[in-house]
Amino acid sequence: MSKFIAKITKKISQAVFIQAVLAVVSTPLLIAWGLPIALLGLIGNLIFTPFLLIFLALTIIITVCELLNLPDQLIITALEQLTSFWLKLTHWAPKNSLIGLPKSAVLFFGLVALGTIICMLIINKTQFKKVLLTSMILMLIGGSFFKYFPQTQTQELTITHQKYQLNINYQNQKIYLTDQTRLLAHVYHPVGWCEHILKPILIKNFGDAPIAELKLVKPTTRIKNLIPEIQQSLGIEKVVII
Repeated sequence: MSKFIAKITKKISQAVFIQAVLAVVSTPLLIAWGLPIALLGLIGNLIFTPFLLIFLALTIIITVCELLNLPDQLIITALEQLTSFWLKLTHWAPKNSLIGLPKSAVLFFGLVALGTIICMLIINKTQFKKVLLTSMILMLIGGSFFKYFPQTQTQELTITHQKYQLNINYQNQKIYLTDQTRLLAHVYHPVGWCEHILKPILIKNFGDAPIAELKLVKPTTRIKNLIPEIQQSLGIEKVVII
């Protein structure tokens, strides 16, 4: 049984190791594309894996004890306590661990990822695990810095679709959108355009700053009907119709 547990432990450790490397390398690419990242995922596996290994070990021992008709109440109690602690731990985690980081963070995350790749090629696996852990901690610290200490104070952008424009005003760490020329009415799928085109642009420039307001100037009936979906898609606090 010990060999079986050791084999499972090795497989899980290998999977976590590969996933951690991919997370470190892919993070700067996601930021550059304006896609949200799971910042807690960089260290989440380091917390989850020990619990999983202990849980599997206790489950296997209980199963064997049941088959051999051996007393296992103490082990069952330990498993119940472990499960209870894990559920409490998950409740402490934020409900939404996905965050958007601005393109100004690409350089920092890119250098960390590049250094990690270089170390992977020139040092042994045991030493590299320490480097990988350091890289994940650096990314966690860097991500927190770029999230809670935004570099941009005030900025104005204009998104163009054909001859129509959507104005973006960023001030006081909030985003204000104005659709003065009815751009949303002239895109094929307004909700999809907001989700897949507009949202990455906002993340690249302002991180996950909240959208305080969307002003719609003389919107069409179609856009009026889609307001709840657009508001939910972008997390808009208020929609104003002019």
